[in-house]
Amino acid sequence: MQFFTPRRLSHKLLLPLFLGGLVIVGSILAVVFHSRSQTVEQAGLATGRAVANQVVTLRSFYTAQIVPRAKKAGMEISFDYAGKDGALPLPATLVKALGESVAKEYPGTDVRLLSNHPFPNRAAQNKLDAFQSAALASLEKSPNTPVHSVEEVNGRLSVRYAVSDVMKEGCVACHNSHPLSPKRDWKVGDVRGIVEVVVPVDDVGATITHSASTIAALVVAGFGALGLILYVLTQRIVARPLDRAAKVMERVADGDLREMPAQPGSDEVGRLFGGLKAMVDKLRGTIHEVRQSAESMQVASGEVATGSADLSSRTEQAASSLQEAASAMEQLTGTVRQSADAASQANQLASSASNVASRGGAVVTRVVSTMDEINASSKKIADIIGVIDGIAFQTNILALNAAVEAARAGEQGRGFAVVAGEVRNLAQRSAEAAKEIKSLIGASVESVDSGSKLVADAGKTMQEIVGSVQRVTDIIGEISAASSEQRDGIGQVNTAVTQLDQMTQQNAALVEQSAAAAESLKEQAVKLTQAVSVFRLTETA
Repeated sequence: MQFFTPRRLSHKLLLPLFLGGLVIVGSILAVVFHSRSQTVEQAGLATGRAVANQVVTLRSFYTAQIVPRAKKAGMEISFDYAGKDGALPLPATLVKALGESVAKEYPGTDVRLLSNHPFPNRAAQNKLDAFQSAALASLEKSPNTPVHSVEEVNGRLSVRYAVSDVMKEGCVACHNSHPLSPKRDWKVGDVRGIVEVVVPVDDVGATITHSASTIAALVVAGFGALGLILYVLTQRIVARPLDRAAKVMERVADGDLREMPAQPGSDEVGRLFGGLKAMVDKLRGTIHEVRQSAESMQVASGEVATGSADLSSRTEQAASSLQEAASAMEQLTGTVRQSADAASQANQLASSASNVASRGGAVVTRVVSTMDEINASSKKIADIIGVIDGIAFQTNILALNAAVEAARAGEQGRGFAVVAGEVRNLAQRSAEAAKEIKSLIGASVESVDSGSKLVADAGKTMQEIVGSVQRVTDIIGEISAASSEQRDGIGQVNTAVTQLDQMTQQNAALVEQSAAAAESLKEQAVKLTQAVSVFRLTETA
C-alpha cells in the first residue's frame, strides 16, 4: 500500500502544507542568500570605515600633537627611525608601520597609504592597481566621498575602502621643504593620496550560510512534525466521517431515500451529516410531490391534447372563412381603385376647364381695357373736332370783318373782298364738316360706351363662370381625395385581412404543434413517473 495516494482527502490536504513548507524554506534560503552579499558588503564597509577614520584621526593627532613636541625635545622625525635612539617615525611611516602590524595580527586585513607622488624610499612599494588608481582619481575630484569595492584579494573575498589623504597645515611645510620630497608646491587641503583599508569578509559569509542552513533545518523539522500531527487529526476528524458521508451519498445515488443515520457532534462534520439528512428528507418529499405531479400531468396533458385537437379544427374553419373574406376584399379593392382613377381623371378635366375659363376671363378683361382705351380716344377726337369747329367759327367772323373792311375800301378792296368771301365759304364748309364729324364721333362714342358695358357684363359673366368652374374643380378634387383615401383604407383593410389570414394559418400550425407538445408532454409524464419510481421513500415504496 502506497503511503501517498492523491485520491485520499488527507493526502490532498497535506500536499499544500508540504509544498508550502518547501516554498517557505526555499524563500528563507533565497532571502538569506540574496541578502548575504549585501550583509557581507555592509559589514566590510562598516569595518573599513571605522579603521580608516581611526587611522586618519590617529595620523592627524600624531602630526598635530606628537611631532611638534618631539621636535622641540630635539628628537629626530625620520622614515628610518628603527634602531635609532631619540628618533620617531614620520606620520606616513607611522601609518605604514600600523598597517603592517594590523596585517600580522589580522591576516587578510591591510592598511596602506598610497600616492602619485611617493618619497623615493617608498616608490617601489607605491605601485597602484586598478582600484587604487580609480579611487585616487575619484577622491581628487570629490575628497569627501569615500570609494569602495567588493572583490577577491589574495584568494579571499574582501571589501576595499579608500578615503582621501588631505594635506594638513603641519604637513605642507614639511613636504615643501624636505629635500627628498617629489613635489614642493603643496597647499593646505590638497589631496596627496589615499588611505586604503582592506577588510576580508569571507568568514562573515560563511557564518551567514551556516545560520541559514540551521534555520532551514529547524523549519523543515517543524513542518514535518506539524504535518504528522495534521495527518493523524485529519484521519480521525475529517477523512473517516467523510467516508461515511460518501457511503450515505452512494445510497442516495442508488435511489435509497429511507431514513438516514445522524452523525453526533456540532462541528463541521456533524453539520454536514445534518445537512445530508435534511437534504434526503427534502428530496424524499420532493420525489413524492413529483410522483403526484407526474400522475396529474398525465391526466392534464391528455385533456390538453383533446382541447388542442378541437381548437385546431376551429382554427382551420376560421382560416377558410378569412380566405374568402380576403378574396372579397381584393375584388372590392379593385373596384374602389377604378373609382379613384376615374375621379382623378375627372379632377384633371375640371382643372383643365378651370384653366381655360381663367384664360377666357383674362381675355375679356383685356377686351374691356381695350374698349376703355377706344372710348377715351373717341372723346379726345370729339374734343379736337370741337376745337376745329371753333377755329372755323372764328375764321368766318374774321372773313365777315374782312368783307366789311373791303366794302369800306371801295374799289381798292374789291379783290380782297373776293378772297374774304372765299375764306368765309371755306370756313362755313369746314364748320359743317366738323359738325358732321362730331355727330359721327358722338355716335361712335355712344356705340363704344355700349360695347364697353356689354364687354364689362361679359367679363363679370366670365368671372362667375370661372368661379363656378373652380368650385366644381374643388368638389371633384375633394371627391378624388376621398376616393384615394377610400382606396388606401380598403387597401389597409385588405392587408390587415391578409395578415389576419396568415396569423390564423400560423395559429393553426401552432395549435398543431401544441397538440404534438401535449402528446409529448404526456409521454414525458409517463417517463417521469417511471423514473421516480426507482426511489424508495419508505420500506414499502
